[in-house]
Amino acid sequence: MKIVSFVCTALMAFSLTACAQKQEKKEMKKVLVAYFSASGVTKSAAEQLAAVAGADLHEIKPA
Repeated sequence: MKIVSFVCTALMAFSLTACAQKQEKKEMKKVLVAYFSASGVTKSAAEQLAAVAGADLHEIKPA
């Protein structure tokens, strides 16, 4: 399961990085990674993704 999570994170980070490079020429846009994690796996993946993309990180908490 950790391998699948890591691969998905890597693919998303690659996609965001490619998009961000194209946008840099036009204008800078802010990126937000919002996540909900019951067990901590998604939190770890979101933190990695935010670090690679240079994004803000926000945890969604149940009410």
